Amino acid sequence: MLMWGCAVAIAVYVGAAISGAHYNPSVTIAMAVWNRFPWKRVVPYILSQLVGAFGAALTLWIMFRGFAAPFEAANKIVRGEFGSQLSGMVFATYIPNPAAVGMTPLAYAQVPLYVGFMSEFIGTMFLVLMIFVLIEERNDLKPHITFFPVALGVVVIAIVSITAPLSMTSLNGARDLGPRFLAYLLGWGQMAFPGPRGEFWIPTVAPILGGIFAGFVYNKIVLPLYPKKSAEPIVAAESKPSVSA
Repeated sequence: MLMWGCAVAIAVYVGAAISGAHYNPSVTIAMAVWNRFPWKRVVPYILSQLVGAFGAALTLWIMFRGFAAPFEAANKIVRGEFGSQLSGMVFATYIPNPAAVGMTPLAYAQVPLYVGFMSEFIGTMFLVLMIFVLIEERNDLKPHITFFPVALGVVVIAIVSITAPLSMTSLNGARDLGPRFLAYLLGWGQMAFPGPRGEFWIPTVAPILGGIFAGFVYNKIVLPLYPKKSAEPIVAAESKPSVSA
């Protein structure tokens, strides 16, 4: 969980001055819907997010592919068949987390698909809501820009710690969809698309809707409650620092 937060913070430090650190379609679309980002850039940004996620997954596969076959052999996993989501989860997210909750009928009864949808919707809602809050000029408690990536990383850690068992915490359609395509190409087949429960669409659709809803909550409920920026306070003449000639 800590590594998720660190990864987000590092990525924001790297890309903030270049692209606004838009690594997540949920953020890009929410910003566009609520007039914080130009619509003409939405499609190019999302395409770049998908390509970047696919490329990152491919890089990790090249580095760690040697561990896959021994793991699958030790756990009697046949790639592409039910149960191989236990190895495919390095790429795609599943409902529930196969390693933490399981893949049995009982596990599926404990975490229905609608719970996974809610997990992604609510988790992304809080993520995007906090992004709006952290960049709000009227928020006197917003962190200095230097610490914004760290604050966002802490938010991600908190969300992951809650939602990981339920939906593996996508929060980001590109982060799931790009690697899921790679998993399909590498032999996970139906365990990638449509997924063992047909849930492949949830890690993409739920975060987008959650991000848009976060914009509604922020702009219609939170923002009107912020104090309006007042003029600079008047400083009495005797309290002004003296200036030596």
